[in-house]
Amino acid sequence: NKVDTKRPEDLSQEDKDLLEQTFKKDANVLIIPMSTLTKEGVSEVQNTACDALLAHRIEQKMAGNKVESVMNRLHVAVPKASQEIRQPHIPEGVLARRAAGYTKPDTIR
Repeated sequence: NKVDTKRPEDLSQEDKDLLEQTFKKDANVLIIPMSTLTKEGVSEVQNTACDALLAHRIEQKMAGNKVESVMNRLHVAVPKASQEIRQPHIPEGVLARRAAGYTKPDTIR
């Protein structure tokens, strides 16, 4: 938390070994250097924490029984890719009015 005071790279070998031993015990522990004084690494810590929380919440929702009942009712439609180029359709009445020189009157409301 205090990388503005001393960075992990600047620690003595004995302290580095102690850190490694501590964090080898649990694989879920992350070391992210940050400083609240200089704001260095704060956003990275926030993003990492939010991503971990979101992943945990999704995992918990997927583990519940309610998900299966909802998943059985969902269907995602995927349109087929078309090779033909479709031209715009303009109705015959519109083409006839354009040919006759009809213009839309200005309406003031």
